Amino acid sequence: QQEQPQQQQQQQSMFGTSLGLNPGTTGPPGYRVTFNTSNICLSGTSAPVFFELVGQNGSSGTVLVRSLQGQFSKGSSDTFVYPRLPYLGPLQQIRVGTTGEGMSATWHLRNVQVSALGTGEAWLFECNDWIDKKCNWQRVLNAMRQG
Repeated sequence: QQEQPQQQQQQQSMFGTSLGLNPGTTGPPGYRVTFNTSNICLSGTSAPVFFELVGQNGSSGTVLVRSLQGQFSKGSSDTFVYPRLPYLGPLQQIRVGTTGEGMSATWHLRNVQVSALGTGEAWLFECNDWIDKKCNWQRVLNAMRQG
């Protein structure tokens, strides 16, 4: 799936207004984001999914994933490409969640893999937990550098 969200100068997020970019550090834009849903009973979600990347140089702001029916189902790996997201430097965290809407709003997320299109840098964000009402429909995950 290819996604090209419009970028706004200031976007709201759980971390406050996006930090913007450090003008001294630039890189080619774009990220590939893969969400891996756990392979356990009722682990999939039909609720809208969102994420926010946080890097050394700022935040992407909240990005709503435009998914198709059947994505984020039990055991699935769903990949989306965001060619216009600005380079944020080394990633530190991802905030990921659902809107909590619908009959299957809970989600058991195994992990998220993110790679920078222009540099080849890659990060793994392990979750292995439920995203549900108990955690306000979101989790903040720390990055593990892959390459």
